[in-house]
Amino acid sequence: MSDIYASPAAALDLPREDPSESGSLERGIAGDYTFTIGEVLKEAWERTNGAKLTLNLAMLAYGVITIVATMITNFAFGGLLTAQQGEMSGLTIIGGAIVQQLVILAVVLPPMIGMLILGLRRAVGAPIAVGQVLRHYHRTLPLLGGNILMTIAIIIGMVLLVIPGIYLSVALLFTLALVAEKGLGPLAAMSASRKAVHKRWFSFLGFGLVLTLINMVAAIPLGIGLIWSMPFTFIATGVLYNRIFGCEAETRA
Repeated sequence: MSDIYASPAAALDLPREDPSESGSLERGIAGDYTFTIGEVLKEAWERTNGAKLTLNLAMLAYGVITIVATMITNFAFGGLLTAQQGEMSGLTIIGGAIVQQLVILAVVLPPMIGMLILGLRRAVGAPIAVGQVLRHYHRTLPLLGGNILMTIAIIIGMVLLVIPGIYLSVALLFTLALVAEKGLGPLAAMSASRKAVHKRWFSFLGFGLVLTLINMVAAIPLGIGLIWSMPFTFIATGVLYNRIFGCEAETRA
């Protein structure tokens, strides 16, 4: 994918991260990593300076893609339903709505994960540019499969007394990032994420709650604070991912 949107690049003179702070897929699965919420947030904050414009423009691009995809599919499926009105059963209509949502997901998942990978690139000191958010469409099918399997697993967990669903919603945190960044299949990515997060599940829960609180507070003044908090969130997630699973050379390129 051509980086024609690369002009608003972040400050690119950040030093590369200490290799000792980088993990690997094998070490992550084995639980051979350490982190504290405070040190991850501190490093993310330091790396947010100079990256806000690029990440906010990338989020804007993702938002435009989402809106356009939704409008087009609503128009297409709405027209089909209107043309076939009175000839379609309720089950067919439900099936059409599911297909519509899958089409939208197929379009928006790659740039959504692209935001996470931009945060990871910033975390390891690699250059970032807006166009990089579009680089993951070649993994659309495994990303879609991973998202569907995650959703099914969490829903089943919620049905089973809620607690398993809460556990899985945290444990599967890195599934789609592993699909995009490591090239794992959906089931392998789910397994790797669960095994890695399981070792320190409550620390990850605390990390997620802290980021959620930061963004909730940032959204209070008309959402203006999100200009700072959202890039910070993606970079913090990238810092944490790198400490657990490391970063592939292809991702840094």
